[in-house]
Amino acid sequence: MGNIVTLVKKDNAGKFDWAPLYEAYVSGANGDPLNERDDGWMDGCCPLHDDTRPSFSFNRWSGYWLCRAGCGAGWPLDFLEAVAGLDGDDALEEIRELCGSLPPEIIPGPLTLTAYAVYCNLPVSFLQKLGLAECAKGVKIPYCTVDGQVFRYRYRLSLNKQGSRFAWGSGKGILPYGLENLHLAKKAGYLLLVEGESDVQTLLYAGIPALGSPGVAAWQKEWSALIPEGVQIYIWQEPDEGHVLVEKVLRAFPDAKIIKTTVEEKDPRQVWLNSRDKADFVQLINELLQTATTADDLQEAARRTEREAVWQKCKDLAMEPDILTPVLNTLSQVVAGEREALAILYLALTSRLLPRPINLLLQAPPGAGKSYLVDCVLQMFPESAYYKLTASSERAFIYSDENFAHRTVVVAEAAGLHSDGVAGTIIRELVWSSQLAYEVVEKTPDGLRPRKIIKDGPVGLITTTVKNVEGELATRLLVVELKDTPEQTRLILEAEAREAAGQATMPDLSHFAALQKWLELNGPANVIVPYAETLARLLKPSSVRLRRDFRQLLTLIMANAVLHRASRQTSSSGAIIASIDDYAAIYPLAVALFASTGEATLTPQQREAVEAVRRYYEQYHTSVTVKALSKLLGIDRTSTQRRVAAAIKKGFLVNLEDKPHRPAMLVPGDMAAEEDNSLPEPEMVARMSS
Repeated sequence: MGNIVTLVKKDNAGKFDWAPLYEAYVSGANGDPLNERDDGWMDGCCPLHDDTRPSFSFNRWSGYWLCRAGCGAGWPLDFLEAVAGLDGDDALEEIRELCGSLPPEIIPGPLTLTAYAVYCNLPVSFLQKLGLAECAKGVKIPYCTVDGQVFRYRYRLSLNKQGSRFAWGSGKGILPYGLENLHLAKKAGYLLLVEGESDVQTLLYAGIPALGSPGVAAWQKEWSALIPEGVQIYIWQEPDEGHVLVEKVLRAFPDAKIIKTTVEEKDPRQVWLNSRDKADFVQLINELLQTATTADDLQEAARRTEREAVWQKCKDLAMEPDILTPVLNTLSQVVAGEREALAILYLALTSRLLPRPINLLLQAPPGAGKSYLVDCVLQMFPESAYYKLTASSERAFIYSDENFAHRTVVVAEAAGLHSDGVAGTIIRELVWSSQLAYEVVEKTPDGLRPRKIIKDGPVGLITTTVKNVEGELATRLLVVELKDTPEQTRLILEAEAREAAGQATMPDLSHFAALQKWLELNGPANVIVPYAETLARLLKPSSVRLRRDFRQLLTLIMANAVLHRASRQTSSSGAIIASIDDYAAIYPLAVALFASTGEATLTPQQREAVEAVRRYYEQYHTSVTVKALSKLLGIDRTSTQRRVAAAIKKGFLVNLEDKPHRPAMLVPGDMAAEEDNSLPEPEMVARMSS
C-alpha cells in the first residue's frame, strides 16, 4: 500500500456514494449484508486478510476506510492499490465502472478526529475530553505533565502503516503519554505501561490506569522517577520489537511484571476491538494482569526451551568420555599443530562459567598466528560466551549495557598491558579483580561530575602479545607460548599450501557451539575436586609462585569437569564432582605449562636453549651471543631472546655483559637444566586418594 492519499469532496459530500466500490470487495460475516450505521459508516470482513469477525469499516460518504486488525487505513485510491493493485487511470476507471461516475472534485485533506475515533472504536466526545482535536496537520494529541499542563503536542498524520504517521509540534524533549492521569495508578495500586497513545486512550476509557511510551525505544530512565512509589508496574510486550521497551523499563523496575500477547491481540486497542463490550474488555485485561509474569520467570521459561533445543543438537558430543579429543581433532583441520595451546585456550573459555575464570595470555613472535588461533577456537562458542575488544570498541565496552558476568573478554593484542589507555585499564581491572570498575567524567546540568561504571564479574580474559609481560601482572596470567620451532613453521606452510590448493575447508562447528550454549544455559557452575588435598600434598613446593599456579591447575581441572557436565556426578547442592579423568585430561597440558612459569623448571624449548649454551661453553670455553645461539637452534632471534630471558630469570643462564644495549654474553648458570616434573601423575593421585 502506498502513502495515504486523503480524499474529501467539496459540496457533494452528501451526494457521491462510495458504497458500490467497497461492496464489490467487502462482504459481511457469513455472507450477511454489510452492517450500516447512522453516521454513514459500514462494517464488513476485511478483504486484505483472512477475516472471520468484521474488522473492516468504510464511510460511504467520505470514502475513508480502515482495518482494525492492522491491515491499514486510507481513502479509495489507497484501497484499490491495496486490494487490487490498481493505481492511476486504472483506479479511476474502476471507480467510474463501480460507482457510475467519478466524484466532481477530489483534493487532499488531513486525518480527521472522526476517522481516528473509528480506528480506536472510541467515542469522539471521550477523545475530546482527553484534549484531542482536529487541526491542519491531522489529529492533535496533547502530552501533559503530571499536573496537567500541556508540555508538547504530537500529531497523528495518518492511520496507514507506510509513510509518516506522526510528527512532533514545537518544543524540546519528550515525555510519556498520560502523565496527567497517574493519580489513577496511585489509587488503583498498579499501572500498565504500553506503547503509543491509542493504547493509553483505550485503557483509560475502560478505567484502567495506563502510561504510554511514544515508541518502543523512546523510554528514558529519568521517567521512572515520575511513577508513584508502591505501584505495581505491568509492561505490555508487543510482538516483534516490544522487548526493547520491556528491557528499558526493567532496568528501573526489576520487579515489574510482563504481559506477552499474540499477533492477533498485539496491543490493548486490538483486544478492545475484539471485545464484545467494555465489561468484556476489562475482564480480558484483568485475566492478562493475573497471568503476567516476572522477567525472571520469562527468562527461565525461555532458557528451558532453548536448553532442550541445543541439547538435542549436542547430546552425542556432551556424552563423549573425552570431549577434548574431538575438539582438537576438529580444530586440527584448520590449525597446524599447537594442540596444547588450542586445548588450554578452549578450557580457558569454558572456565568463564566458574567463579574464578582463567586469565590467559598467548605469547608468540609477530606472524605466529596468535589471532588466527583465537578466532578458530571462538567459532566453537556462541557469541554470548565472549566479547571481542578492539581499539575502536574500548569506550563502547565501557558504556555498553551488556551483561559481562561469566563471559570472556578477548583483547586482540596486549599492547594495552604496557599502556595507561582504556584497554590497559580494562585488562588490569579484569586481571586483578575479575570485574571492571572504570571512572569517567560526564557532563551534567550541574557541570562535570565523576561517575564510576561497574561491570560485575566474574569476567575472564584472553589476550595476546609479542612481548614478555613483567612484574606482578605476569603472575596473575596463565602464559602460553606458541611454538616457534622449524617443525611448527613447516606445519603452517603445509597447511597454507593445502588451503591454496582448495583442500582445506572449515568443518561444521555448530554442535560444538551448541554444547557450550547448553553449558551456559545450565547456569554458573560450582565444581568440587575431591582429590584436591591429595594433589596439594603430592606437589613439590619448588617456588612461591606455585601457590598461585595451584589455583590455575585446579581451575583447569574444574573447566574440564564443566565440559563433561552431562556425564559427571553432582553433589546434593548441585555442584559438579570432578573425576580423576579430569586431572588426567589436563595433566599433559599442565606439565609443560607450569614448567614455563616455575622458577626452578624449564619448558622443553627453554631447556633446549640452555643445553645449547652449555655445549657451546664446554666446547669453546667462551660465551655465546643470542645471534649465534639462534643459528645453533635454527630459530629466529626473537624466539631465542624470549627463551634466553626466561632462562636467565630462573638462574639457568648468566649474561656476562653488564652494559645495556650490548650483545649478550651467555654462559651456563649455577642451576642444572634437568627435567623437573613437579606434578604427580594421575595414577598416583588416584591411588593416594582412594
